[in-house]
Amino acid sequence: MGTISVSKTGGGPPPLPPVLVPEPAPLPLVAELCVPPAPSVPERVSYR
Repeated sequence: MGTISVSKTGGGPPPLPPVLVPEPAPLPLVAELCVPPAPSVPERVSYR
C-alpha cells in the first residue's frame, strides 16, 4: 500500500529544488528557467 502512495507522488514531475532558484531571483527569470526545456528544442530547430 505504501508503495502505491510513493508511485502516485513520483508519477508527476518532481518540483525543482530551491537551491537552483535563489529567493531573490525575479519571477520572469524563474519562469524562463522552467520554460526553456520545451521551447528551447523547437527554437533550435527553427534557427537551423
